[in-house]
Amino acid sequence: MTTPAANKFFSSRALLLTTTVLVAAVLAVIIFFVGSKIFGENDGLASDQETRNVANSATTLPTGTFAAASLDSETNTATNATELTATTLPIAGSETSTNITKPANSPETPKGTASTSQPTNTRPVTPQPDNGKPYMHITFDDGPHELTIYVLNMLAKHNVQATFFIQGQTLEQKPEIARQALNAGHAIGNHSYKHDGWKTIGISAAKADMIKTQGVIQNTLGITPSCARAPFGDDSPEVVAALAELGMDHWEWDLDPKEWESGRDGRLKNLLDNPSSVPKLTNTDGYILLLHDSHPSLQSAIDTLDAWIAANKDNYQFTAIPGCLNYQ
Repeated sequence: MTTPAANKFFSSRALLLTTTVLVAAVLAVIIFFVGSKIFGENDGLASDQETRNVANSATTLPTGTFAAASLDSETNTATNATELTATTLPIAGSETSTNITKPANSPETPKGTASTSQPTNTRPVTPQPDNGKPYMHITFDDGPHELTIYVLNMLAKHNVQATFFIQGQTLEQKPEIARQALNAGHAIGNHSYKHDGWKTIGISAAKADMIKTQGVIQNTLGITPSCARAPFGDDSPEVVAALAELGMDHWEWDLDPKEWESGRDGRLKNLLDNPSSVPKLTNTDGYILLLHDSHPSLQSAIDTLDAWIAANKDNYQFTAIPGCLNYQ
């Protein structure tokens, strides 16, 4: 039988033990939560770092990749150029075939030189001939088309450079033909999406149309033209100013044989033989010739041009319109 003093002693010891256990339990809980928070933050930091490392490894380009991409841009998509180098097509007026070759580049003005800060109806000026011969800038509207292949081979036969004002909708239908023209060294210009007249659709819609065509050309050929020809050659001050706002110079023509009308082959030869017989419309040291590569029926005009170039190769400098090879 315990005494009251003994009971008091054991009761105090039990209370002390209970208090110690409770304190230890509370400390254990606190240590557990604090430790979990610390380790969780470390795991989060490690996870974030791992994510950054993965992102960096995915976006870091190997040495030389950026330089190669820049070279492709400078050379108008070199990948496409090598892809079509071996393309063999028939030469105009010949039963043999040849590869399309790149003619010597025309003298070019520095990029943007032709544009004016205050758009006017004044045409860009061609640089002075370096050998005293006038320029003959041959241009083709409305392609690309199957006839364009015939044209390209005729030009390659004479090592002559030309300018192609293409439509967006035909480019979407015949992209490989347009690439052949580009890769052969010819200039590419914007000729609207589907040849809607600006006077019919209005300036705002026409600008949107030209912007759309720029996008098609950029996505298909990897270039953004700096030259344009409005449908039907509309060269009103409003058109010229609107195109200048889009970074493009408008180019009209001097010689228009209207070869799309029947019986016009004779007129083409007469114009080429006597270019001064018609009013001059452009500020060039030579002439800009308008032709079309949009329909097989126009092949006879290409044959006429073929023969004329052969007879007059030494009398003119045959180049693309200056500045049209300086893509934006």
